Amino acid sequence: MEKWHSVTLIVITLIVFSAGIFYDQVKKNTLTGYDEAIAIKSEIITGSGEPNLESEQKNSAESDNSSAWAETLKVLEVSSENFLLTSLHKEALSGKVFLNILLDEINKNQTLSEIIFSPFQEISFNQADILKSLFNIHINDNERNQVYLNVRGHSRKASSLLAQSIIKTYEAALKQEDPNNPILPSLIEQKSKIDTLHEEQFKLSKNIPDDRGFDQKISIEEIAIKSELSQVSAEIESLILILRDIEDIHRKKKDMFSYLSIHFLASFGRVEEISTRISQLQEMIINKSLEPIIKIEITKNLEALNESLNQELAVGIDEIKKSFQNNLARQKELNARLVDLKFKEQKDTFLSPKMKLLKAHNKLLLTTKREYENLQINWKQAKEDFIFRK
Repeated sequence: MEKWHSVTLIVITLIVFSAGIFYDQVKKNTLTGYDEAIAIKSEIITGSGEPNLESEQKNSAESDNSSAWAETLKVLEVSSENFLLTSLHKEALSGKVFLNILLDEINKNQTLSEIIFSPFQEISFNQADILKSLFNIHINDNERNQVYLNVRGHSRKASSLLAQSIIKTYEAALKQEDPNNPILPSLIEQKSKIDTLHEEQFKLSKNIPDDRGFDQKISIEEIAIKSELSQVSAEIESLILILRDIEDIHRKKKDMFSYLSIHFLASFGRVEEISTRISQLQEMIINKSLEPIIKIEITKNLEALNESLNQELAVGIDEIKKSFQNNLARQKELNARLVDLKFKEQKDTFLSPKMKLLKAHNKLLLTTKREYENLQINWKQAKEDFIFRK
C-alpha cells in the first residue's frame, strides 16, 4: 500500500469518528432541552390542572395595574343578635347624608378624587350619582348580623382606596354625629314629622277659643305660660325681620359694612370696636399725606381689621340663627304645656270639636315622639356595637 493511501485512510477514520461524537452530543442536548421544557410546563400546571401559586400571584399583580373593573369586599359585623341593628347600619351607609359626607371627604384629597373619578370625566352625571353607583350595601343572607360592602373601581387600587375611605368616613361620622342633624334616614324622617306635627299643633291651639265662663278663674300657671309665650313669639317675629335683612344684603351682594345697618350686628361682640378702628385708619389715609412706608403699614392693618370684622359679623349672624332656633323650640314647648293644661281643665267636661281634633293630634305627636326615642336608643346601640372585617 502506498504511503499516501495510509494517510488518507487515517483522515477518513478521524472524520467518521468526529461525526459520530457530534451526532451523539446533538441528540443528547436535544433530549435534555425537551426534558427541561416538559419540567417547566409541569411546574406551571400541577397534576390536578390547577394554576401554580407563583403564576397566580404574578397574574394578580399584573391585574392591579390593568384597566379592568375590580371589586373590594368589606364586612360590617354586629356582635348582637338584634338584627335591627344590622339593618340600621345598612340604612345609614346607603343614606343621602352619609353619601354627601363621603363625597366631601373624597374631594378634600385631590389625588384620591382623581383616582376614583378619573374614568368618568367625560360623563355628564354629577359626582354624587357616580359615587353612589360605585358601592352597594346588602345584608348577608347566611349571617344576618353582617352587612356586605361591595366597592367597585376601575382598578383594584381604586376600589381598595374607596373602600378604606368609606370605612374611615363612616366611623368618624358616627362619632361626630349631632342629635339635631342625624345621619340615619329614619331618624331624619321622624324628626321632620315631629317638627311638622308641632307646627300643626301650634296652629290648632291658636284657633281654639277660650270657652270658659266668667265664673271660672284662669290659673296662675296658665297666665305665666301665656305671658312667656307672647314674649317668645314677639322675639321670633323680630328675629325673622333681622334674618330677612341679612338675606337681602347677601342676595344683593353688598359689602360687609352694609350689615352694620342691623342694630344687633352693629352692637355684637367687638364689631363696634373694630369698625371704629377701620374708620380711623381710612381717614388717616385719605386726609393726610403719609410716608410710603407708613401708608403700607396702615394698609396692612386695614386688611387685617377687615378680616377680623368679617369673622365677627359671621359669628354674629350664627348667633342670630341659633337664637331663632332656640326661640322656636321654646315656643313649641310652651304651646305644648298650654295644650296639656287645657286638656286637664276640661277632662271631665264636654270637649268642643276643635278640642277633640287637637287632642287626637296631640296623641299622634306623643306616639311619634316615643317612636323617635326608641329609634334613637336602637341607633345608639348600633353605633356602639359594630366592627369592620376584611
